Amino acid sequence: MPPHALRQLGRSAVHVAGWASVFIFVLDRVGSLASVEGRSMQPTLNPDENRLARDVLLLNKYILSTRKWGRGDVVTLRSPMDPDHIIAKRIVALEDDYVVPDPRCSFVRRNGLRPGQSMRVPKGHCWVEGDAGMHSRDSQDFGPVPLGLLTAKVSAVVWPPNRVRWVDTDVARAHARTAVVTREAVQGHTPIV
Repeated sequence: MPPHALRQLGRSAVHVAGWASVFIFVLDRVGSLASVEGRSMQPTLNPDENRLARDVLLLNKYILSTRKWGRGDVVTLRSPMDPDHIIAKRIVALEDDYVVPDPRCSFVRRNGLRPGQSMRVPKGHCWVEGDAGMHSRDSQDFGPVPLGLLTAKVSAVVWPPNRVRWVDTDVARAHARTAVVTREAVQGHTPIV
C-alpha cells in the first residue's frame, strides 16, 4: 500500500474514533432513545393494550449530573429487585417527604408498618410508583429507592407518530396508592399534596 494511502487511512481512522467518542459521550451523558414495555405506567406510557405497539422515549441523561429530580418526574431506574432490569416509574416523594403507603402493599407487611402509618423517605432516596396503580411493581413493593439507581428522566414520547409529546410531570397521576406530605408542608410552607 502506498504511503499516502496509509496516511489517508490513518486520518480516516482518527476521524471515526473521534466521532465515535462524541457519539458515545452523547448517549451516555446527554440523552438517548429507549422503548418501554409493559403497562405499569399506563396511561402515560404505552396506553394502548396492544403489546406490539410500544412507546419510544427520549431520555434526558444530563439530569444525572445536575441531580435536579422533582416530584412528578417520570424516570428510568435500575430495578432494586433486579439491577440488570431498567424500569420506568414516576417520582412521588423525595428525601425527607413523608409517605403513607397503601396498607395492602408488601412493603407495609414486610416492614411491620401499621395501616395508615407514615414513614420518612430517607436522605438520598425517593419513592417511585407506576401510574397504573395495582399493575405496577414499585416502591409499594420494594420501598424507597436510592437516587443512585436513577438512570434518566423521561422527557418525551417520540414514537409512534400519533403519540409524540412531552411527558407530563403531574404528580397527582401517581397518588392513587400513596399519601404524601412534602418536606415543605412539614416546614409549614405549602399544603399537603
